[in-house]
Amino acid sequence: MNDGKDLVIAGANFGTTAPTVTLGATPLVIVNATQDMLEVQVPAGTQTGSYLLTITNSASKVSGTFAVAYGETGATGPTGPAGPKGATGATGPAGTQGPMGATGERGVAGPAGPAGPKGAAGAVGETGPAGPIGKTGAAGAAGATGPVGPAGPAGPIGLTGPTGPAGATGTTGLTGPAGPVGPTGLTGPTGPIGPTGLTGPTGLTGPIGPIGPTGLTGPIGPIGPTGLTGPTGPVGPTGLTGATGPAGAIGPAGPTGAAGPAGPTGATGPAGPTGATGPIGLTGATGPIGPEGPTGPAGAIGPAGPTGATGTFSNTGTVFSATWTNPGVGTAGTVYFLSPTTTASPTLLGNTVVASATEANFAVIPSPCTVTALNLGANNYYTTAANTSTVVVYKNAAATSMTCSVTTNGDGASCSDTTHTFSVKGGDMVSLGFSESSILPYVKLSSMLICQ
Repeated sequence: MNDGKDLVIAGANFGTTAPTVTLGATPLVIVNATQDMLEVQVPAGTQTGSYLLTITNSASKVSGTFAVAYGETGATGPTGPAGPKGATGATGPAGTQGPMGATGERGVAGPAGPAGPKGAAGAVGETGPAGPIGKTGAAGAAGATGPVGPAGPAGPIGLTGPTGPAGATGTTGLTGPAGPVGPTGLTGPTGPIGPTGLTGPTGLTGPIGPIGPTGLTGPIGPIGPTGLTGPTGPVGPTGLTGATGPAGAIGPAGPTGAAGPAGPTGATGPAGPTGATGPIGLTGATGPIGPEGPTGPAGAIGPAGPTGATGTFSNTGTVFSATWTNPGVGTAGTVYFLSPTTTASPTLLGNTVVASATEANFAVIPSPCTVTALNLGANNYYTTAANTSTVVVYKNAAATSMTCSVTTNGDGASCSDTTHTFSVKGGDMVSLGFSESSILPYVKLSSMLICQ
């Protein structure tokens, strides 16, 4: 257990307003905060161990989470020998801080990796204060001073002759005992300077005087060239992978790109085996007989009576039913190709051509028949807006004359085409080409294609 200490966090872009900091689930009190440093107080009683430290920017609300180990400070180990000082490299420009990613769930802490290689020696610190002055060694015994002879009168300065070769220095004689010092005589006039005598032997070195105060530190010299980069140390073993955090919410779909040009129609594949013919649908009720026309005068043939009302269409034969929702993206007028038995909505990625490597958006005719009717229903169920939905029937990727258009505006409507019939044989492909005049409203559509 810890008795509560301050924790210093170094970083960047903490903001002008102090962020919030939590250790695990415990909020920490911020003692001091700058743009690149935070000092927080860890509560007394906090158990030693590993924690997740979360920092949240007060302005942007962006959070960052880091694994930290919290424990008692160990005893300071002995100082290792100082390595040679490497040349100081030039400081690279600071990279732009990327956005903070979402915080995943806390993973299982991996084992601690081995200690990395020792870093380069830091810059030399300022010179420390001078140590105490050592004791002065014992002074050697002083030799006896010889008697001083009387000074003779100075003779005139002769011409300087050429310098002769230096003779060998004789051995120094023993110093005689010092005689009594006589009274000081009057100072005579200064005679001319005589020639320089031979240099006497060097006297014994006196004791070293005390060390003077340290001088002011000189200016720092220019930075030397950057030394060669040392070899990269071995990579430590990878820690265990933490548990995967929950998936973030799916972002909104980006705008759909423009539809690419339609590729050439591929060759028609071989016809599959003919499927079994579906059961024949119920026969529709016969329409009422029209009223009989008035009887003409006797003898002459009277005019034909008016045509009776059209009876209900019979939906017997093979029926292809489909239902889908308009895509609501792309450009109004884009043609989407659908199977006449689809239950999926079309997309720009796979439904703008008939048949592709990713789409089989067609139905295969099982046996010869005549396509006699196209029925289409539509309902604008959300976002009311005027919209005309059009379906054209395609045979082997080519448009036929069978088509139907229905207009909705917050309501439902239907249409049918029983006029433009056409024949198909077993193995032919039949598709629906769907387009709309507006992509704004939400429209649900159902179709029925009848082949007898």
